Amino acid sequence: MKFKLPVLGLLMTIAVVILAACGSDATAVPSVVEVEKIIEVDKIVEVDKIVEVEKIVEVTPVPPPVLTEEQVGVAYAEALASGDLARFADILSEDFVFTQLPGPGGTDMLTVTGKSAFMIRLAGQMESNSVLTDLGEGRFSMSSDSSRALGIDAFTGTFEATSQGGKLVKLHTELDGPTLQKLGAALAPPPSRELTALVGSGRDTEVVVAFLPSKLTVRAGDCITWKLDSDEIHTVSFLGGAPMPGFEMPIPGGGPTDFMLNPQSVFPTWAPGAPAETYDGTSFASSGIMSDVPAGPPGTPANNAFKLTFDSPGTYEFVCLVHPFQRGTVEVVAPTVKDVPSQADIDALAAAELAPLMAEIEQIKLQSPIVVTQEAGPNGTTTWHV
Repeated sequence: MKFKLPVLGLLMTIAVVILAACGSDATAVPSVVEVEKIIEVDKIVEVDKIVEVEKIVEVTPVPPPVLTEEQVGVAYAEALASGDLARFADILSEDFVFTQLPGPGGTDMLTVTGKSAFMIRLAGQMESNSVLTDLGEGRFSMSSDSSRALGIDAFTGTFEATSQGGKLVKLHTELDGPTLQKLGAALAPPPSRELTALVGSGRDTEVVVAFLPSKLTVRAGDCITWKLDSDEIHTVSFLGGAPMPGFEMPIPGGGPTDFMLNPQSVFPTWAPGAPAETYDGTSFASSGIMSDVPAGPPGTPANNAFKLTFDSPGTYEFVCLVHPFQRGTVEVVAPTVKDVPSQADIDALAAAELAPLMAEIEQIKLQSPIVVTQEAGPNGTTTWHV
């Protein structure tokens, strides 16, 4: 610090002392005047670091995602399997918050927040019933298009309502036991199904090389059995993202012209008669060579069917390793989806895809009048004359 006594201050001090000494009484002792210090402070501040403060942003918590009807149904199925239906009741025990927001033209817009889309719709219908703001709490019975679509005459239960200024701001609802059971049964996933599709069609010299139908849509949990419907050999092969295996491969230790059938292409990953494999798109699954003729010692069953259970939603391609142009897809949807093709729909689609292919064969026969005859040969064989 520096201390400075300004010149003006010093002159004023001297003047005061002189005036005190020259008073009317010459013999008087001059008065002593105390002058307070006048201090001028030059403050020196050293700045070590300049800190830039970032803008502080207040983060609003993100609410959990609203449950769809399908998710509510899955939750019911899980609660039913565990024997703990209280878990399901808790999902549909809702605390709703109603918020009035300014809308266009001076109108009010109402928003409702809750855990499930299904119950939010119910709360919106209850909000329009002004008796809630008058009673505060009680029992409710609500009938709507949503309830009737599920085969339920009315949703019943209890409520507690909180209102401000005559407007509903909070609502707590609890569905009663009978409604929970009806709702759970209506939303629960349908049971898994056993479905059948065809591989190829025709016999002798008139065969269709195709999967029938070529596109299938099933629910997760459904099982498909592909059945051979031709005397032409085929495979039903899901590659799981891997390259298509060759039908032949070099014989280990053999010469450059020695080849053998590739076991991965020829043999099934599923043994006929065994429980169906479960497929999720990440592995190789194949029927191997399908034929009505048993390929083994007496008593060996014919490998003419292939089963797969699909447990993961997605779209999966499959191919015939004998005829690489022969391809198909399986679309697997969530287990709660109601609108999926039935077995009758699958059969009708297969027939619709087969009809033009058979018509094409007939057209070719008319354009090429080739006479084909057959006769029984030795040891169960057939001789063809073209």
